[in-house]
Amino acid sequence: MNSKISRITGYKLKHHKLMLEADPSLKSISTYLKNYDAYSLKINNQDIGIIVVMKTNPLTMEIMNLSIDEHFRNKHYGTKLLKFVIDKFQNKCKFLDICTGSTSLE
Repeated sequence: MNSKISRITGYKLKHHKLMLEADPSLKSISTYLKNYDAYSLKINNQDIGIIVVMKTNPLTMEIMNLSIDEHFRNKHYGTKLLKFVIDKFQNKCKFLDICTGSTSLE
């Protein structure tokens, strides 16, 4: 399968649905979307995952949201997004916190 990670510049309904799986509060989501970097993982041009990262202080980035469509879970796509963010921001921060509202781990 052809996969691609790209920056999100405008949210689609699919992005909101994915974010609600990791953070069930629309109010919470709307607060961190004001100052964020968000990336979508696409498989064959279909959005199947999202990761939202925000700088919380000069040394720390925080993963606010990480979610994979339920039909694509347990295939290491979440790990792929996490590794992408670690590589992208490793020279821009010292700490990377993961703080999501819920988890799909069983």
